[in-house]
Amino acid sequence: MHKVWPLIIASLFMLSSAVAVGIAPATISTTIKIGEPQQLTFYAVNNGAKEIEVEAYADGDLSQYITFSEKRFKVQPGVLRPFTVTINVPANISAGRFAAAIGVFEVTSAVSESGLSAKVAAQSTLTIENPNGSIILKLSISAANVTMSGQPAYFYIKLENPTPYPVGPVQGQLLILDSGHNEIDSSTLTVVERVGPNNATQMTGVWSDTVRGKFVALVNITYAGQSSAASADFQVGKPLVEILSVNVTQNHNRATILIKVQSRWPESMPVSAEVRSYYKGVLVGTAKSNSIMLDPDSQGILSATLDLMDWNLADLDFDVLVFYSGYMTQQKVTAEGYVQEYYAGPPLGSAVGTKSSLNIKPTYIAAVLLIIMAFILLSFYRREGKYGR
Repeated sequence: MHKVWPLIIASLFMLSSAVAVGIAPATISTTIKIGEPQQLTFYAVNNGAKEIEVEAYADGDLSQYITFSEKRFKVQPGVLRPFTVTINVPANISAGRFAAAIGVFEVTSAVSESGLSAKVAAQSTLTIENPNGSIILKLSISAANVTMSGQPAYFYIKLENPTPYPVGPVQGQLLILDSGHNEIDSSTLTVVERVGPNNATQMTGVWSDTVRGKFVALVNITYAGQSSAASADFQVGKPLVEILSVNVTQNHNRATILIKVQSRWPESMPVSAEVRSYYKGVLVGTAKSNSIMLDPDSQGILSATLDLMDWNLADLDFDVLVFYSGYMTQQKVTAEGYVQEYYAGPPLGSAVGTKSSLNIKPTYIAAVLLIIMAFILLSFYRREGKYGR
């Protein structure tokens, strides 16, 4: 039995050489026009010594739209036998590059002396370009905020193909724009060679050298003459306005509070403040400042006037709250300007100034205390008179 295998392998080799069938050209590319059938000529090659019968076939993308002038025909030895391939695609096919295969295989089987048969096939690669498809890819991009500058920002681009045909290759570019639509950064995305029928895939972009601010990530893709774009807003870091100083002065029963602020954000933003005054933990007054437009990395002054009523300025503490772009900076100071607490970040809502909020004058407090003392004394004298009799 071991002596038979070399004879079988040798027989197969001689048989395939004797009846080998080929196809030319090995590769071919064409650009189609919707509504206009495209015809290409291929050649079946018989490298054997005898006439053979072959059958042509199509496989791969768009194979259902490929027909042949002759499906089955005979090829003489040493002859290049031409046959015509016609491509006629429908109007709703998507734009893109498609890969098909045109091949021929031998219908009649050659039989060797050992009784073994062989069927030989050959195949050519056909690339079809459609630059003007009527259906485009669905494109979307998502971006996440970055907590601080210098950290990379990542972008996820989704490509959806709603058609029953493959689309590709897809080339893309990612642009980073500032709030004034000035280009900050650009990068070329990795090419997606193919998006399958009724399928989706993803491209990934990155901006490495981030800086503080609000930005727009804009992605542009192109494929076979078509283009699409999508964008997403994102932020690096967070807006910050620092309180540099708080100056409180008194003029009669009014206090003027001057708040010097510094922007640490690369965009202009409106800034305003609220001042709250406390007497031993009790809220006794509030005032709102003017609003200013603070330019990038610049300084400004906010001013508020607070009615002191009968309070002595030296007995009060102050909460200064500065508001900007959905954030706030809070500083608690004494009348002499000593900083007690400092906070910067999102508004704290009702938690800001959690002290009690009884807004009363000191004269009212004194009157209440006098009434209470009078009631105590009256009760004492009544007891003294009752037991003295």
